[in-house]
Amino acid sequence: MEKRVLIAAVLSALFMAWYARLVGKWYPQASPTTQTIPGAAQVPAAMSAKPATVYPLEQENTVSLESPDLTVEVGASSGMIRRVSLKRFSGQSEGRPLEISTGSALVYLNLSRNPASWHLIEHSAERLTFNASDSNGNNYNILYVIDSDNPMINITLEQMSGEQSEIILSSSWARGDTLDQRKNPLEVNALSKDTHGKDVHKRYIGHVKQERNVPRGTFLLSLTERYFCQAVRFKTGFADVKLIPSSEESIVTEAALKANGSAQPARQELSIYFGPRDYFHLKRAGFEQAFPIGTIGQIGLIMLSLLSWIAKLTKSYGIAIILFASLITCAMAPFTLIGFKSMKKMQELKPQIDRIMAQHKDNTTVANREVFALYKQHRISPISGCLPMLLQMPIFIALFQAISHFVELRGQRFLWIKDLSLPDRLSQLPATLPLLGKDLNLLPIIMAAAMYIQTKLSQGRSGQSTQDPTAKMFSGPMMSVLFGVMFYQFPSGLVLYWLTNSLMSLVWYRLAK
Repeated sequence: MEKRVLIAAVLSALFMAWYARLVGKWYPQASPTTQTIPGAAQVPAAMSAKPATVYPLEQENTVSLESPDLTVEVGASSGMIRRVSLKRFSGQSEGRPLEISTGSALVYLNLSRNPASWHLIEHSAERLTFNASDSNGNNYNILYVIDSDNPMINITLEQMSGEQSEIILSSSWARGDTLDQRKNPLEVNALSKDTHGKDVHKRYIGHVKQERNVPRGTFLLSLTERYFCQAVRFKTGFADVKLIPSSEESIVTEAALKANGSAQPARQELSIYFGPRDYFHLKRAGFEQAFPIGTIGQIGLIMLSLLSWIAKLTKSYGIAIILFASLITCAMAPFTLIGFKSMKKMQELKPQIDRIMAQHKDNTTVANREVFALYKQHRISPISGCLPMLLQMPIFIALFQAISHFVELRGQRFLWIKDLSLPDRLSQLPATLPLLGKDLNLLPIIMAAAMYIQTKLSQGRSGQSTQDPTAKMFSGPMMSVLFGVMFYQFPSGLVLYWLTNSLMSLVWYRLAK
């Protein structure tokens, strides 16, 4: 038994270290730039059109669409969306809005891959109209209308004359959020339906090295980083999507627009959302299906709603997290007290356990069998002391999933913490440490110390039998250190939640004692 416990402890340590490494992995910092020069001389509108092409930005005059949420820069001769500014969110420079630009077209409607000559025929702050003719003589009108209530654009492309042909939508996204320099992976999410009409999400993470086909029939396509995304809803049909190789700092897709029927429609409508990946923002714009939620995620969203409500009252997300964690701990108090009482009974049985272990010191199998029989006789469980933590873990996982993309936490300060969505980064270490990196994150260290104190106090001065294999797993500094390592690169808001939970458990222990 002792060997198995030792092996389990080592495997637990390796798993948590690997998990911390995964969570804390550093991603290359994107440096999205654009060659756009507003007011520069126009270049020929015809663009090289060939399969699987990333359309680079060229110098041309630009026009802009404006709403309370967005500034959208559109090429006057290419008709492509070149850059988007999210007005309600700050970028790297204080006071300036967050800008998204990939060095290629963010959105470009390509007409059957045939070069087209675009002409701007109507321009206002809310709408743009282009007329285009492709090399086959087909005539098109394209209308951009920016939404005044949500960060989105409605696009209508209508074929006025000529033979109906396929329309290709090229979309790209880059890491525009430079506040998060730790972990900001790029993803593509495609929503389609299976043969039974059930929604199916397909998720693709990271850089695309070779062209890949996404399952056909996509009706909602999302390109995203951690907090912000571009989501396209095909309103008059669906799309066959391909992932296109690009630079490591961006993701690119090509979507061939299809009709719900057999014939290609003369009119295509789509809506494009540029904004937070946060569920609540997406829902207000009608894009709540852009990313899968799941049962755990729904629980997390309920918790976030409560957290947001508390934050509105306190005017501080740091204080709101402390109060929220306190409420959760109080709600779990009955189970916490059960765990404390069970551990107290185990301490009372310690002399009997020691006698059993001494009698069968040469046969640990028999010793453990009799110890567990003693537990059963007195109706206690050796893991009951861990009951509060075990019950808290699903809550924490739900909160972790929900808070990972909760944009309202981005940039929120508390005490020495500059951003509750990132590790607290009090200072930098003189050298990079394995698993921990180069930042000194104080909050996880305080949390690990609080967990250790909680464990020692709950065990009492006498502690548990050193021969009890279960005690070996959950006593001493091992678990506290492992949790400290695992949480070291977590967002400081989550670490603050678990720290508050540990401190409140100490309060309940003192009351129970």
